Amino acid sequence: MIMKKRIFVAILMTISFFATCLSQKNTATFSDGTSIDYEVLDKNPDNMHKFSIYTLNGINLSYIKPNSFYASVKYGFWRIGGEGTIFLSTSETEKAKKHVIKSENTGYRTVTNYVIKPMVTVKTYVGIHTGYYYLDYSNRWTGLNTNYMKANEVFLGLGITRARFTKLMVNYGDKPRMLKGTLQVNFYADAIYFAGRSIIPYDSEDITTLDDISTSMGFRVYMDGKASFSRRSDIGVTWKLGYQSGPYKTEARVLDLLLGFGFYVGF
Repeated sequence: MIMKKRIFVAILMTISFFATCLSQKNTATFSDGTSIDYEVLDKNPDNMHKFSIYTLNGINLSYIKPNSFYASVKYGFWRIGGEGTIFLSTSETEKAKKHVIKSENTGYRTVTNYVIKPMVTVKTYVGIHTGYYYLDYSNRWTGLNTNYMKANEVFLGLGITRARFTKLMVNYGDKPRMLKGTLQVNFYADAIYFAGRSIIPYDSEDITTLDDISTSMGFRVYMDGKASFSRRSDIGVTWKLGYQSGPYKTEARVLDLLLGFGFYVGF
């Protein structure tokens, strides 16, 4: 009986030891003497919120299935459709990233941020990017193009997604606080085919032909992403930056810079 009891106590001590190692707390001490205990509960990008609703050149809904695909549908100002990246390979790296674990007013119009740099996982997904959109430029920058255009856009290219996600438990004040952070950046390089092009001239006597103002082939290189600014929930900003050629020819279109800024909610 005594032997069984000793074995039981040894098992409990072993479990307690490994639990302590896995959930080991850290203490950050800052230059003003402030000490804050924190614990990294989760740093796996695969655990970030899968669905997002965001405003970026329209209304968008996206879904990511880690290690499989990332897809989105869009109802935009001049396009309706969807796109996705089928992931073919993934890789991970460990990097030290800044996290604000506490902010407080320390003077007139002065806010002090307490920043730590824990090691987190950055995951990269590489795959094939493809999709379809119906384009209707009849409401695009009215008066800046000499003709309205409608077309079907089909594209194929390379898609790269980089993501990180952290969940921290911070202890200061009256009770522990759960803090989260999400960052996802997508890079795309696509060849585009514009099918079923048609033009609607401003002037019914305009004799401009379809091939005079447009092209059936183009390309697009851009990046977009999202980053949370709330440390309690997955709410943040989205952005887009890049360049596209087509369907308008250079002399017939406004410079096709791809620009966008909006907000998102993840769930």
